[in-house]
Amino acid sequence: MLSATDFERLMHAVEVATGRGDRWASGPEPLAVPGGGHEQLRTLFDLLSMQSYVQRWLTALDGAPVDTTRLAACAQNTADRIAETTGVLREVMAGLPVDGSVLPGDRAPAADELARARARGEILAVACRFEARLAAERTAHETTTRWTVVADEHRRYEAHSADGVRVRAWSALPAAFESELSTWSTPPARPEVHYPAGRPTHLPERLDMTEADINRAPGPCDTADGEYERYTQDYAAGQHARQVEEYLTVLGTHLAVDEVEAFYAERCAVLNATAAQLPRLTPDPDGLQEWHTWSGAHTWVDPRTIVRTADPVAWGTISRERDRAGAVWIPEAIRQWLTTDDVPGLLRKAMTADSPVQLHRLPGPAGPLHTQYTDGTHRTHLFRILESPAIFAYVNGPNLPTRLTPADVCGPDAESEALQEVADIWGGLYARGVLRGTLHVPGWRGCLLDLTSVPAIWLLYPPRLAAAYGRRYAEIYLGAWERVGIPEAAFDSPESWLAWARTPPG
Repeated sequence: MLSATDFERLMHAVEVATGRGDRWASGPEPLAVPGGGHEQLRTLFDLLSMQSYVQRWLTALDGAPVDTTRLAACAQNTADRIAETTGVLREVMAGLPVDGSVLPGDRAPAADELARARARGEILAVACRFEARLAAERTAHETTTRWTVVADEHRRYEAHSADGVRVRAWSALPAAFESELSTWSTPPARPEVHYPAGRPTHLPERLDMTEADINRAPGPCDTADGEYERYTQDYAAGQHARQVEEYLTVLGTHLAVDEVEAFYAERCAVLNATAAQLPRLTPDPDGLQEWHTWSGAHTWVDPRTIVRTADPVAWGTISRERDRAGAVWIPEAIRQWLTTDDVPGLLRKAMTADSPVQLHRLPGPAGPLHTQYTDGTHRTHLFRILESPAIFAYVNGPNLPTRLTPADVCGPDAESEALQEVADIWGGLYARGVLRGTLHVPGWRGCLLDLTSVPAIWLLYPPRLAAAYGRRYAEIYLGAWERVGIPEAAFDSPESWLAWARTPPG
């Protein structure tokens, strides 16, 4: 700036005076907006350019014989306030939601009042989308599961189902949490929710998680407030532990210790030929949107539904050193099961004494798939190889996004052809009624989806991933796809999925 010529300074003054912007200011160019007030918005943009210009000059002039630091800071603060006001006014004039109930009725609102009304308007709009999603869940399933839910002032929830499942969560809004309770039943069931102390009605000031919210959110190793005792109660609930104990006891009568190596090799070969681990869903489904619900439960899971682990190369292959390597640790663990005199005690220790197996839940139309992502890799491989009927784990719930574009599921480096394929798939699923919500500009690779429901999140991904997950799902949950209007053969290959999804119904 100090090197600017008189001509450059004159041109800057002309540009500001005529509303053509500022080459040195960082403010955005104004957009045309509907309704009146465009001149007011243009004036604010010009003021922002001028104020940014003042702040930059004050910064450049700092030093002897005068310290302009405080003046520059004041100018920057003013520029920031003008930018905030301009941004809010721009959104309001573009028709984005505003909560008029908090605006003064006898005068024009101040900038901070308008900003608060705009923020609350956005929260109300999101709340309406979750209420619509909850309403859709209540009509989408044939059976009902009753849930008793307790919530506190920090937006923490604890829900107990009539089936004995206990889910803990932090959630931005009650409907966001309630709409995901259906996925904690197998098969999914409409949630009938009862709050003994009443359903929360207070509208939060913000939807995103603060650092304090993150610290309060449930986790796999919580020990405060008697959580460990409840965790062990979850382990003992139902018949799962007894079924696994009986299965392992019977295995010991059929498998000799000296046969373990051959048994391990044979089981790995069969699994890797018939149920190889699936490719990673990337981008991560939980990263498609800021967290609106962070839920989890200690529960029993069918190991067949675990389709990927933290060591995904092959079942039985765990890349660790020496005795932690899969080919060493797993056979030794099997021998331990065969020779123990206390199967129930060893099982309880394996499932509850150390950090629990940690899984992520991917809901589907008849039940979930799971991926294992951190602790519990060895135990997951072991119980899958043993064909155990169940494994006890801490399962993270889904965070189903409310708004998506093809770029969100294809990744930032996707080619336009990949974006167009996903847009075509979304358009076909939307036309068939498989995908519910509102699809803006269907068929365009930049389309926007306001998502209410989809049978499985992977259906929204590129064909390679959608076909792989859909095919495995069909092998585990027989007939599930036909019940939601999708032929199982559609998942035979990425090409067959793309062809079916693109084809208009009828």
